[in-house]
Amino acid sequence: MLPKTASKVPLKVVLNKRATSLYTTTSNKEYLAHLNTCRYHDRGQHAADVREALQQLNAFAKGAGKAAIYRETSVQHFSAPTGDYDDAVRNNVTLVRATRVPGQTEWAGPSFCQARSTQATTWRNEQLRALAVAAPLVGIQPFEALTAPRWDLHAHPKSLPSGRGWATDCTHWCFSPRFFDLSIHDLYTVLSARLSQRRAAR
Repeated sequence: MLPKTASKVPLKVVLNKRATSLYTTTSNKEYLAHLNTCRYHDRGQHAADVREALQQLNAFAKGAGKAAIYRETSVQHFSAPTGDYDDAVRNNVTLVRATRVPGQTEWAGPSFCQARSTQATTWRNEQLRALAVAAPLVGIQPFEALTAPRWDLHAHPKSLPSGRGWATDCTHWCFSPRFFDLSIHDLYTVLSARLSQRRAAR
């Protein structure tokens, strides 16, 4: 997704180490893409850190030839109407963990992940959209709608370190070229729009 000249550059706000690093190219033009915040559980902390990140990205985007993109957080598909991990655990921890059957060496199913309610919303992206109003130079890359129906594309359940059971992963994704082609297309669409707006404003 990134050119070979790209190198990792940490954001000043680390986002409690719950978000992916930012990237910038070493060429004469620089681009930043900020990624997932799925591991946030505290809404107040998430809002405070995203607000700070957007402020820094907006300031970065004021530079000549620069553009900043913040990608929406992907949807989770745990066994709860919202698909949210915390909601599933709050309802019933066995919805995300299962006891190992004696002699069982790998998970044989069924999937822990499930389709979520079509009426569900992702609170992390709701906060992002509300806060992004104050950062007009930051492009928001859509990702929620792309990931919402993909409940069957998550990673395989993982064996717990204790060896006593299985824990599901309804957050991360298995690799699918077509799926990520769509995501990269959305990134370039938002990036092109940002750069076009900057040129038109000159």
